[in-house]
Amino acid sequence: MENAAAADRKLNIAMVCDPIDYKAGSIVSTLRFSERLVSRGNKVILIAAKTPYASGDVNGIKTYRFRSILIPKTEGKFYLAFPTIADAKKILAEEKIDILHIIIPFGCSFSFMKAAKALGIKIVMHSHTQAENVFLHVPKFLGREELSNIFSDYLSWMYKNADALVYPTEFAREKSPKMDASMKYEIISNGVDDSIFKPMDPAPFFKEYRLSPDMKYVLFVGRLHPEKSIDTLIRAVSEITKERPDVCTLIIAMAISEASSKRS
Repeated sequence: MENAAAADRKLNIAMVCDPIDYKAGSIVSTLRFSERLVSRGNKVILIAAKTPYASGDVNGIKTYRFRSILIPKTEGKFYLAFPTIADAKKILAEEKIDILHIIIPFGCSFSFMKAAKALGIKIVMHSHTQAENVFLHVPKFLGREELSNIFSDYLSWMYKNADALVYPTEFAREKSPKMDASMKYEIISNGVDDSIFKPMDPAPFFKEYRLSPDMKYVLFVGRLHPEKSIDTLIRAVSEITKERPDVCTLIIAMAISEASSKRS
């Protein structure tokens, strides 16, 4: 009976995701987790960055925003927040938070992690960050590899402070810093909303974009950022078409503020 009561208990959860207004898989994951948790009767608050283009709550979820800085090479949209540990303690205490769920492991998460430790609050960390992707824009001669190694050590230290980890895929777990066997973890896919994405007749799409239904298509949908390695796809398809001239590549480039389609 006690276990059943614990399972039914409604929780107060703080989700730390500085660039909540950005367009990326980690942000989509944060919002899906938050909305699903709310739908099950839990209380969720978001911890995010103040930005010039967004303010207030997100999707009806109470959102605390803090002073922030813009990260270069992110279309002017990716901000990291920098609250103090005292700021974090105040919010966690006033909101009676039971669980701190960290998505983006930078300065904001550091402050909230320290605050949660001091208050005895359980911590879950969600592994969406790969060290080698953080410094892709840094030239090799300026120490890109060394910086990645330092950040990897930092990630390892952060994750060791968690009570449990969440990975979106087994691949993400393999690429993340190695944890002791005692670390609790779950692999939870971001999933696909089948109320939006479902099988449809492709004929209208082919007609609108003047595509032949007799061709075979390789489709890429995503941000054109270095970590997506779209150049690898382009090189691969150029080799494929030598033997399969009926193959065509479609690249649907996701901008931060809007989506646009270009035929390749």
